[in-house]
Amino acid sequence: MIRIQDFFQDYNVLKTPYEVDESFMKGVLHTAKAHVRATGDGVYILDYSKRQVVYVSPNIAKWCNLTPPHGKNTIGLDWYLDNISKEDLQMLVEINQVAFEFWKDMSDEECEDYVVSYDFKFGDAMVNQRYTPILVKDGSIILAMCEVSPSQSKVSGNIVIKSSKNEYIHIYSREEKKWKKENKTTLTQKEKQIIRSTVKGLSSAEIANISGNSEQTIKTQKRNLCHKLGVTTMQEAIRLAINNGLL
Repeated sequence: MIRIQDFFQDYNVLKTPYEVDESFMKGVLHTAKAHVRATGDGVYILDYSKRQVVYVSPNIAKWCNLTPPHGKNTIGLDWYLDNISKEDLQMLVEINQVAFEFWKDMSDEECEDYVVSYDFKFGDAMVNQRYTPILVKDGSIILAMCEVSPSQSKVSGNIVIKSSKNEYIHIYSREEKKWKKENKTTLTQKEKQIIRSTVKGLSSAEIANISGNSEQTIKTQKRNLCHKLGVTTMQEAIRLAINNGLL
């Protein structure tokens, strides 16, 4: 059975514990909780020096229609793992290892700029998880944050690692056990504006009025945008754009 300690191994844990500054940790937790309130996403924080999860947002439990154990306001990651299939857990352990191998020769600053994104089934819901280092010292990741939100994917996998500073992404093939470089999907300013306006709750007619286009033109642009992103609805397009940092 895969448990939380399977994600803390010799390849990603400091041999000498690193004590995170108390004020820095308070800032990290404050930011994580604010992100949960603002987006509804789930968040958890991992401390690789202490080999433990220091925060798991309670809203993750609601996605499985479950109550956090023992009436606590937070839940442990082992409870989280109990609601993931054995096959997907094995995938998550593999992602953990290959991501650290990907980062091992990078500078601390480079490492902190990367995000790993992947999809898996959590309870009855398909979710997208985005993992990023938030404190790196001398080549070792001390703290990392995971954001969890609903996914538009129907299947697990879709493992991608990317940096905001690069015009390409790396896609991991579990069959070939290697990363493959591909150009990033990018959105035009017009496409970004359509997504942002839709997020604000504006209808096609209202977007048309603001942009000076016809309502039919906006509807056509929305269809083309969904086709470009490989989704069928604007809600899926919005979620994919947010998950992949396209805005």
